[in-house]
Amino acid sequence: MEQDGRLIRLFPVPFRLVSDDKQFKKWQWITARIAKASNDHRPESHKVFVDTIQCEGDPLPTKQGWRVRRAQLANMPIFSDFTTLDQARVSGGATLALLRPSRVIGLDITPSDKPDWTQE
Repeated sequence: MEQDGRLIRLFPVPFRLVSDDKQFKKWQWITARIAKASNDHRPESHKVFVDTIQCEGDPLPTKQGWRVRRAQLANMPIFSDFTTLDQARVSGGATLALLRPSRVIGLDITPSDKPDWTQE
């Protein structure tokens, strides 16, 4: 996400090849040189130049019910139905969005195909 609330897609980020000082965590701001991805037509898709990544502070905290994280999310549009989301896609080409479901019907959990998964 940009600081103004626009969602962007950064890739590739080959974490195994990224030096420790450039490995960022979820919900952590970074500064990096990016360019529009030439091989991906989606407007939010950007190439990140891994060697320019600079981590900015700690990841946003989860204290007080995600107060700080929720403040960041408030900067972006949140869709409540697929019709409105699809209209945004058609009119502006958006392929990334937040969708708030009106209700959650269930949660299916499937056992892993590789239960012996390790960090390696």
